[in-house]
Amino acid sequence: MKIRIVLLLSIISIVSSINAQNYQTVEDINNACSTLGFSSNEEAELAVDNILDKIGLFRNFTLQECPNINNAVAKNIKNDKGYSFRYILYDNAFFNSINDKADNNWAATSVLAHEIGHHLNGHSLNNEGSNHRFELEADYSSGFYLAKMGATLEEAQSAIQTLKYEKATRTHPAKADRLLAIKRGWDKAKEDIKTKENSIDEDNDVPFAIIENAPTFPGCTGNNVEKKKCLNYAIRNHVGKNFNGGIASDIGIPPVCLKSEVVFDETTNKYIDSCTEWKPLKIIAQFIITKTGDIEIIGVRAPHPLLEKETIRVLKLLPKMSPGTQRGIPINVRYVLPISFRLTD
Repeated sequence: MKIRIVLLLSIISIVSSINAQNYQTVEDINNACSTLGFSSNEEAELAVDNILDKIGLFRNFTLQECPNINNAVAKNIKNDKGYSFRYILYDNAFFNSINDKADNNWAATSVLAHEIGHHLNGHSLNNEGSNHRFELEADYSSGFYLAKMGATLEEAQSAIQTLKYEKATRTHPAKADRLLAIKRGWDKAKEDIKTKENSIDEDNDVPFAIIENAPTFPGCTGNNVEKKKCLNYAIRNHVGKNFNGGIASDIGIPPVCLKSEVVFDETTNKYIDSCTEWKPLKIIAQFIITKTGDIEIIGVRAPHPLLEKETIRVLKLLPKMSPGTQRGIPINVRYVLPISFRLTD
């Protein structure tokens, strides 16, 4: 078994589009997505994890790619036993155009944040489609979440700004009302952040995404943005060099094929199924770069205890860093580290 380790760090930029968000019905979605045979895009998965991390909540839904719906939607889906499960369904091609239209990397994240808002506010429980109140509450949530992640107001509103139709429809409010709801959520989050900054507690921690002056990994130089980028790369390089990926095969985790195609095998002179996409195994680690520059591990979530143990071992090997500061005061900085394994035969 071959194992390829891919490390994805910090806030992930994803891609998305919003053309048909105002116009598709529940029936349209049901018909287009009647078979859940597709996996979720890895970057979208990690973007969701980053959104939830900033607001301190756990995921209560499954993210599912659903091609050709030209949309993203939060809904409940029943399995063959009649049990309901929460999903966010999205079309990756839909995701691939909105950032281009908005000309930034936040528009797609705001679409995911909006759908997360639907689930966390309980809007999907009736499974009957949307209404003005639901949409405005989800827009407020999206603005709140993106402000927590460090987006400007313009970036938080950029997905809705791409909508050409400005009047209200039966299910969705007018464009101006939606932009105002996003602003209200964004303003509330910024007010919370400002209050926290004005009452700095040296024993509390600040997320890496919004720290005023980032911790410095040994050898990194430059301004705050450059030091953040250098630290991300250095941690990725450290994990890639030190992580024992063979543990996954030693403990017998089987590779799972998501997509395959029929190819001709010259050794057997037969047509066989060949996997073209393997399901990734994900590890999420959270740790503190303390105000003394040391590493303090908060927790690790992995598909097996031995993988959790290996992640902790590797993180403990990180070198001492120069601490991050907020308003000139050394402070603990919280860092979220997504690690993705791809297992192949």
